[in-house]
Amino acid sequence: ILRGIRVRQRVVQRGTPISGPAVFVANHQSSLDIPATAAAIPRPFLYLARHDLRSWPIVGWVLERTACLFIDRDNPRRALESLKAGAERVRNGESVLLFPEGGRSYRHGLKTFMRGSFVLAIEAGVPVVPVVLVGHTGVVDERVKAARPGEIVCVLCEPIPTEGMKRRDAGALCDQVKAVME
Repeated sequence: ILRGIRVRQRVVQRGTPISGPAVFVANHQSSLDIPATAAAIPRPFLYLARHDLRSWPIVGWVLERTACLFIDRDNPRRALESLKAGAERVRNGESVLLFPEGGRSYRHGLKTFMRGSFVLAIEAGVPVVPVVLVGHTGVVDERVKAARPGEIVCVLCEPIPTEGMKRRDAGALCDQVKAVME
């Protein structure tokens, strides 16, 4: 996809690459974030997506048939069940990528983070790897559904351990990760 629209991608590894399962969290600027993270993260992983994406033409069909977990953010009980199911899969060796902003920002800078990503990492007992995507807003214009040639950068940051953390620590972990990404 990236090559087809003449977008180059550069991956920058900061710190020690993760060797086991992890929760990757990335900022969400545009529709290119999914192919960009798929190309940049050097291991298989699941995506966590909003449950309503299932009903989107083509996108829903693709997500249903790929490595994707769905979360119903409108129903707190079902959202917690989804996070627990995701944590179980991560404990069993799979990694997962989430966009803690909950949707695309369409701009530089970060929106408010939701805590679910960090609850999942704490429940699974695995590190959080911040992933910072830079340059998407200059390459893709979502309003007119157009892309232009250019470069995007994907920075894989130092993993942040969660050992010894409890669910109540999710807010502090969220703040720590956001500070790294900013």
